Amino acid sequence: MEKELAGQVKLFSQSFAALAHSIKKLHQEQEELNFRFGELAAVLERNHLALRKSLAEEEALFLFLDNILETVRTGIVAVDKVGVITLFNREAERISGLTAAEVVGQKYEKFFPVPISVLETLATAKPISGREKHLFNTEGKKIPLGVSTALLYDREGNLSGALEVMTDLSAYKTLEVELEQSRTMAALGEMAALVAHEVRNPLAGISGFAGLLKRELKDSNLVMMVEKILDGAADLEHLVTALLNYTNRLELNQEPLPLKELVELTLRDWEGVEREFEQKELLIRGDGQYLKMALRNLVENAFQAAGQGGKVKIILGAGPQGKTARLAVTDDGPGIPPETQKKIFTPFYTTREDGTGLGLAIVKKIVEAHRGRVWVESLPQKGAAFYIELPLWR
Repeated sequence: MEKELAGQVKLFSQSFAALAHSIKKLHQEQEELNFRFGELAAVLERNHLALRKSLAEEEALFLFLDNILETVRTGIVAVDKVGVITLFNREAERISGLTAAEVVGQKYEKFFPVPISVLETLATAKPISGREKHLFNTEGKKIPLGVSTALLYDREGNLSGALEVMTDLSAYKTLEVELEQSRTMAALGEMAALVAHEVRNPLAGISGFAGLLKRELKDSNLVMMVEKILDGAADLEHLVTALLNYTNRLELNQEPLPLKELVELTLRDWEGVEREFEQKELLIRGDGQYLKMALRNLVENAFQAAGQGGKVKIILGAGPQGKTARLAVTDDGPGIPPETQKKIFTPFYTTREDGTGLGLAIVKKIVEAHRGRVWVESLPQKGAAFYIELPLWR
């Protein structure tokens, strides 16, 4: 009995020792597992932080690139492989008059011409570089554009669409025109000086001898013929003077000028001119003599257009934004056809038999020398209005 009990105690002790060893081994394995889990958690945390940093950097880069796209003074339009607009930046909005909300997700050809565009690049797989085209914006204004395009690819190198970069060339084209005008004016000035020298000397002789001849003649028919010679000589002298006035460089003697007072001084030579003046004093900075010359030209033209019994009116007030003074010379004559309006300020263009075609060109030159602008508005049989807008002096 004791022997059997001792055997059971020994077996129990062996089993307990084995169990204790297993528990100890499990504890060791658990500690090792906890250690490895801690290492894995640390690696995961580091990877998580690195990923967050990478995402933050990518987001910052995206915002940076987006900011560049939205602020660059170049229109940028992107399309996918089928020509649907996917990107339309702020400058593209300004150039076209359209908004990104209107065009993104829509077909390119719905809004823009196909030639010289991303669609041409998609069709030919050839980029465009430095070509020019025109675009009519939502207001109907024709905008000259410089255009370049490129194909777009995804990370795997597959074609994903195309990009169009367009630059508004309006200011550049204006400078080109102004430069050409400057060259023309320089050549015209040289010609005018030569004409004045070559014409005025013999013209003075013709006028002088014709005047002497007129005093000696008794026959009224012959006197009338001599008077025609004198009239022709006077007209030619007027043309030469107008040509010199137009081609000579304006030397402005600028000073503060109350515009209302200037207009009143100019209108002393005419009667029956209606006035509509704003009560507020409008002060500009300019050369009074040249500005009176410009206004006289416009008033004379208005009386000629209105004809006998017609009405001429001067309207004076501030411009739409209060930063300029605006003067209008209106008449109730037959009006000016649209085609004539386009050329009316061009030198030597005239619709009158006795006109030189320089009067309105001189007006334009004087006004622009004062950093102003001049234009005409007219409808058939409803008269015409010539506007001068000049910056107010502060």
